[in-house]
Amino acid sequence: MKIHFKDNGEAASSDGEDIINHDNDALRDRVADLEKKVQEQADEIVCLRGTLADVLRRVTQLEGRAVIITSNNVPTPVKSSFSSNTLPSKPSNINYQRQITSPTTNSNSHHPTPQTPVQPNRRLSHYPSSGSLHSEGGHSSSSASPIPSPSPSITNSRSSPSPRHTPSPNRHISMSTSNLNSMKKWSSSQEYLTSSNNARRVTTGSLFNLNMRSVTPNHARHGTKDAVLMQEEGIVKLYLRGRPIALHIPTDYLQDYSLNKVNNPPSQRLKLEWPHVRIWDSVSLNTLHVIGAGEFERAVCCVAFSHADGGSLLCVIDESVEHTLSLWDWQKGEKGHKITETKKQDKPRYVLCMSFTETGELLTGDSNGNILVWSRGSNKVARTIYNAHDGGVFSICSMKDGTFLSGGGRDRRIIEWDHALTRTGREAKLPEQTGGIRALAQGKGSMLLVGTTRNCILQGTLSLNFSLVVQGHTEEIWALAVHPNQSQFITGGHDHYIHLWDTMSHSVVWSKDIGEAVQSACFSPDGSVVALATTSGRWSVLDATTRQVYSMHADGSEAIDCVKFSPDGRFLAVGSHDNYIYVYQVDDEYKKYNRIGRCMGHSSFITHLDWSDDSTYIQTNSGDYELLFWNAGVCRQVSNMSIARDIKWNTQTCTIGFSVLGIWPENADGSDVNTCSRSHSHKLLATGDDFGKVNIYSYPSCQPKSPHHSYGGHSSHVTNVDFTPDDTRLISLGGRDCSIMQWALT
Repeated sequence: MKIHFKDNGEAASSDGEDIINHDNDALRDRVADLEKKVQEQADEIVCLRGTLADVLRRVTQLEGRAVIITSNNVPTPVKSSFSSNTLPSKPSNINYQRQITSPTTNSNSHHPTPQTPVQPNRRLSHYPSSGSLHSEGGHSSSSASPIPSPSPSITNSRSSPSPRHTPSPNRHISMSTSNLNSMKKWSSSQEYLTSSNNARRVTTGSLFNLNMRSVTPNHARHGTKDAVLMQEEGIVKLYLRGRPIALHIPTDYLQDYSLNKVNNPPSQRLKLEWPHVRIWDSVSLNTLHVIGAGEFERAVCCVAFSHADGGSLLCVIDESVEHTLSLWDWQKGEKGHKITETKKQDKPRYVLCMSFTETGELLTGDSNGNILVWSRGSNKVARTIYNAHDGGVFSICSMKDGTFLSGGGRDRRIIEWDHALTRTGREAKLPEQTGGIRALAQGKGSMLLVGTTRNCILQGTLSLNFSLVVQGHTEEIWALAVHPNQSQFITGGHDHYIHLWDTMSHSVVWSKDIGEAVQSACFSPDGSVVALATTSGRWSVLDATTRQVYSMHADGSEAIDCVKFSPDGRFLAVGSHDNYIYVYQVDDEYKKYNRIGRCMGHSSFITHLDWSDDSTYIQTNSGDYELLFWNAGVCRQVSNMSIARDIKWNTQTCTIGFSVLGIWPENADGSDVNTCSRSHSHKLLATGDDFGKVNIYSYPSCQPKSPHHSYGGHSSHVTNVDFTPDDTRLISLGGRDCSIMQWALT
């Protein structure tokens, strides 16, 4: 038994030693953690000391400045207009959240104006800067830039992503409780009190901007401080975001290193060798020569072969500041041979056009309205025709009979010149609505083709008048209205023009400048009048034949994205960017309009609307992707879905709804599909998207990701689509490409 007792004692002793060793290890770990925390706190104390010294220095400067202002009898600006309910005196009561508003609301504006009405659900709250201490004088805290603590992680309001230009729903971004607590460590309640005399002296018109710019520049405003050299320790302390970083100086640099020395920039520089000219074989499409690699400072904007010698010479103009003109013997050697260039020549700001004559001379037109003649085989200007046009010379066309034509942009004139470079007396001037001249080309016989700045192509001769061959818009097109009975449609763009088009002849029947950017349009049920809505909140009704204006109204000051007559013609609905749908009663054969009321309930701007077949209900979409239903007679929202689900709609332009469920691609952000339209036979559904595609679906498209046919043609987002009355054609509008396309249904 003694032996057994002895074994138990040894075992117990061994277990006790293990426990003690384990406790010692745990104690060492805790001590190491405490040492690490102490070191971090020591670093924070160093930061706080530097911050406090900086604050005291700045307070002293502000007090001195206040004394100087008082002694000079400078009048004190108007006191702060903040009230206690506008800006609480305690940081703990401040609601730290930011709301993204609709795109038309200026997020930088802090006072509502008639142009930017502020809705109750569009509050703007501002973050106080958590990474800096505000001075009571109201100067920018970012210029003082105290060093924040490394432990709290506070997101500055400037780092939040800006809202997209496309409509997006309102989202709230709130700061966490830990961030609020951390902010309280840095923000004193005195930052938000307006009782300080200094704060009243330095206030500005908009007191929502608490972070005003400081008068004195300071490198610390970006969160950095000057480096500090500690020669004895052999280190340089670099401060990044308030944290000191010790950089040890190598022994070779230790003796002579100084922060006052300046490192000169290197003598070598970077240069792009991308711009060049490639000569291609027009049949095999193989590259024959690559010339000018490393010679051009910027992109090549214009090239032309010589005529007299069979194209052995090549003239090139680049996009450098001086718009250098260079002449190349492109067949000589692998990279060609540059004969001469105009770098040292006196030249205008821009060379706008050039052309070779039949004798091999080069003609160039510049932005000053001059025409320069360059001799063949020389880099000298042989002759200059000064003030050939009022404004720049945008095009020169050498004719087959040896004469040449020049076209001006500002004066809209086409002038003919003979072999001696004198005027023949023949010229033509284009009408103002077609725009200035941008391109000239010789057509069949004596016919001349002219391209203008307003997307027009004209055809004619100098002896006869020019007629329009192609006409179009010059800015984004959004408004499209197809005539209910005839093969005609109206387009309106931000260039203030509306055009009535004929689908059979593909030509313009008439045009009208209404003086404002057109956003939406619609025909009356009988096609006798057309309603036009603009980006300024005004809308008008005019006769579709005589273009006489019957009525003009204004609803708010924001854009009207949709306007539509009811099927029976007794009502007109107007969907505005101010979140409301205005309903009007129509009388006296579409000449009088009386507002019944407005439908309120959307939290974002109205994008699309449709009437029911019985002209009783309206369905609408908004910028935050809502689908709401309304009783048009009383302007009240229909909340009973058992009624709304079975309503028959006269049109289907709303992009959100059960019958158009399948038009939305996977992971769509809500703004990918801009427009949709149902055919009159109720068999097809057309959509236009942000990717320049026109898509055709079977109607109804009520299954997710429904199969469809997709067609390209537009180089920009598609803004509107609609079917012709007989469903044989589809009209689509492009945004930035300013194009109108007519598709045949086969």
